[in-house]
Amino acid sequence: MIGVLLAVGGLALLVILGVSSIQNGGHLTGLPGLPSTKPFTQTVTLDAGTTAFTSIEVCDKIGNVNLQVDPTATKTTVTALKTVQASSETDAANLFKQVTVEVQPPTTISKALSCSTQQPPATATASSPTTPTSASSALIINVTLPKPVDNQVDLTVTLPTTAIQTTDHPSLTLNVEAPKGDITVSGLSGVLKLHGETGNVNVTHAVLADGSQIETGQGNVSFDGFLFMPADAQTSARYMLRNETGTITATLPANTNVTLDANTNIGAIHSDFPLSINNNGGPVSYHGPLNASAGPTPLATLVLDVSTGNVNIKKAKQVSP
Repeated sequence: MIGVLLAVGGLALLVILGVSSIQNGGHLTGLPGLPSTKPFTQTVTLDAGTTAFTSIEVCDKIGNVNLQVDPTATKTTVTALKTVQASSETDAANLFKQVTVEVQPPTTISKALSCSTQQPPATATASSPTTPTSASSALIINVTLPKPVDNQVDLTVTLPTTAIQTTDHPSLTLNVEAPKGDITVSGLSGVLKLHGETGNVNVTHAVLADGSQIETGQGNVSFDGFLFMPADAQTSARYMLRNETGTITATLPANTNVTLDANTNIGAIHSDFPLSINNNGGPVSYHGPLNASAGPTPLATLVLDVSTGNVNIKKAKQVSP
């Protein structure tokens, strides 16, 4: 009988520990004999110089990524906020050394990129002109975490206007992979390939070039800017915003001339543009011109695709140049 009671008591303790662990993000705290942990933070700012970049790649498995253009900045800087879980300042200091943030330039990346897939440079087309990428014109930011369950790095990349293209042709190639965190991009234009899994993706003051793909799994996707249209009547372009669960919001100039391909399996499509849509609570889709009065047959297609959630198409106050 005593053995049964001990077994039951042990099982109950395991259940309690399991619940406690879940409630504390997987950490067992406050138990005799087990050191409790708490978050420690460290901020590091790295200088990437004054180079004009034609490509940017950011790999950060856990943490938020923010890229912004600052007209007052004179050089590109990368600010990394490291957060580690440790039981003491000594342990935290050791973990901070293991959490590495490499920036190229000025140094050369020495560790394998933590991105799950490496994006090849975009191919130049009439709709998305690019400049050949060399090591000196590519900005690479790579975060390596020793214990990805417990630690994270939030990145803020600030670029001066001289670090990106200043012509009417958005030639930058931007690849960001941040599976667990929010992605925010402001003021950058070109082929934007932004990939998240559990977090929101927000793009503002941007021009999307052909081949841009903005996506996340669980979270919202929003875009407020322009679409770079093909100059050649024989060339098409395609831009994609998608997620599995969440809301997609695209804010576009009133005179945007594009074919809209919008889809949701469970949700609704709402538009400031005059579209014929039947929201019946089930799968809803629309394929046709976004703005029939905007001009000739569109050369470009904008895909807005969500599995569970709404699609919102908003009309901006400004017009396309």
